[in-house]
Amino acid sequence: MVNSIVWTHNSTLTRYCRVVCSAILYVLIAIVLSTTCLFADETLDDVMEEFLWLDFVPKAAEYVRKDHSGKMIPSIANLFTSSDLDTVFRAKFLLLCYGQKSVPTLVRFSEDHRRVKLHKTADTSYIDDQKNDPAPGIFVPYRLDLISVRAGWALEDLTFCDFEFSEPWQEQQADNCETEVRRRMAIRKVLAWFSCFGDWDRRSALHNALISRNKKRQMAALNWMRSPFAAPIEGCDDSYIEFTLKPIVETLASGTGEVKIQAQHVLDKIKEVGLQNSERNKAD
Repeated sequence: MVNSIVWTHNSTLTRYCRVVCSAILYVLIAIVLSTTCLFADETLDDVMEEFLWLDFVPKAAEYVRKDHSGKMIPSIANLFTSSDLDTVFRAKFLLLCYGQKSVPTLVRFSEDHRRVKLHKTADTSYIDDQKNDPAPGIFVPYRLDLISVRAGWALEDLTFCDFEFSEPWQEQQADNCETEVRRRMAIRKVLAWFSCFGDWDRRSALHNALISRNKKRQMAALNWMRSPFAAPIEGCDDSYIEFTLKPIVETLASGTGEVKIQAQHVLDKIKEVGLQNSERNKAD
């Protein structure tokens, strides 16, 4: 009888402990989830505040990968319309990482006629109304003070399309009327493209750019393949590049001009990646 009472007491105590532990676990999970939601914007701030691009790029790509629904795109889009040039570059990279999800937002911005004057940096220049000589360093051949052109700049990088938002430096001398005509024609091209958007994906866009006869599109695709800081494309892994894109790049490398030179650099990179993967497999 005594043993029976002791066993019943221990059983009741065990069940009670389990209930208490389960309750504590649920509370902890709820706190973690609520904290994640509460500090989502601070996480974006942390990404944007990375000083070096070497640190910013992987952190930004991981941030986007975790945001499956794209809920942070509006916040990033607001940063893209900033007057700070470095912020604009970083926001653009994040939007490129979102791929297809960013397209509607950027298309909407392409019809935005606002002008937001950028604070330049010493090593970056772009086309503006000051008609100054380009600074040493990075030159962006777009009128980035215009939000519509800024969106076109991002869209052309994202889609590997040539909507003709860019301008050679010497055309900075063109009058305002000519510039406005160019901009409106580019916007119409974006809207026509977007009307057939459908099941567009960036990996197919990269492939189509390489096989196109448009030098600017080919160069954009090759630049993406060569750059160590390119926004990742879903499904475009080393295997896809080796077996699907490499034969196309080899054809381009047998051509002429800038495309040939850039294609040769891409082939060198593909070879280097292949050797690194081989060494890694041997080590495993």
